[in-house]
Amino acid sequence: MTTPLVSVIIPALNQEQYIADALTSLRFQGIDLDALEVIVINDGSTDGTTRVVEEFHHVFPRLTTLHNVTPQGVSAARNRGTRHATGTMLAYLDPDDWFGPHYLRHCADAMRRLSVEFVRTDHTRQFSGHREVWYAPESRRDRVLNPLDSVTPVHYSTMLDYPYPCTGLFHASLKERGLLTYREDLHTAEDREMIWRVHLHAENYAVLSTPDFFYRRDLTGSLTSAFTPKQLDFTESFAVIASEVERAHASGRLTDTQHHELSLKRARQFLSIALFHRERLSDQEGENHGDLLNILATRVQHELDTDTWMVTAVDTLDEERQANITTLLQSSSDQTIEPVIV
Repeated sequence: MTTPLVSVIIPALNQEQYIADALTSLRFQGIDLDALEVIVINDGSTDGTTRVVEEFHHVFPRLTTLHNVTPQGVSAARNRGTRHATGTMLAYLDPDDWFGPHYLRHCADAMRRLSVEFVRTDHTRQFSGHREVWYAPESRRDRVLNPLDSVTPVHYSTMLDYPYPCTGLFHASLKERGLLTYREDLHTAEDREMIWRVHLHAENYAVLSTPDFFYRRDLTGSLTSAFTPKQLDFTESFAVIASEVERAHASGRLTDTQHHELSLKRARQFLSIALFHRERLSDQEGENHGDLLNILATRVQHELDTDTWMVTAVDTLDEERQANITTLLQSSSDQTIEPVIV
């Protein structure tokens, strides 16, 4: 058989309710189904996910289902699918989301026409009863760009603040260079780390004005619907990002100026996410929310004590955010932190 044009990688854990929508959307991508490789990683599902996927084998000649006996996590599932993929280009799709008609065709045509290593796009968020278009924070569209030219200025939203690998398409050459491998030791923010790594090390890319990736929100049981202890592990993701920035600088990929800007960008992102979680914890009720708030404060204090970029970043925040950081740290200063069992 010929090499597929696009491999679509779909990790799935107990997605019986939604995965048919994701798979159905792939029928209308403007790509010959013989040129479309669909890889579903059944990550230990105990519902009817496998049965639903099997119903699509007659639709997609190159549909493969890989089975994990027990759940291994979304990163491990994506990595297994990536290793199995044989397409010229790779797309990632979560099982509760979907692509609009001809989305992949549009992305693939642009990658070929512009000869870039990856493309990224706008997307549409599907809420209960309404939709919102979210635009990628890069105004230069449909042209070849250096990924490092889209990550600053520090004080504004850039493509590093748009951590959605499902919004776009990646050339298989990035896979061979290890840039599409998700960190399996990260419990959250693994998408963010991957996007940083690709922008730090890829040679070129483009941003396209198509919002036809649909991102379903407000789902019961999703990571974004309720706060869990695992979400505090974003600190580990930023430790990896810091290492990637240092590696890129040591290799000569980053100039001293870029290293300074991206180190500060990384620290500001960390503080922004910490404040976001502080607000969520303050707004929600629960037995262990006080403990979680204390753990968050302790981790932020640790970064301030050990990372000079964090101290510099605090000084660049507006007065309100600086005050919120101070309030967060004071909330745990006189309390004993007990471990939270995940």
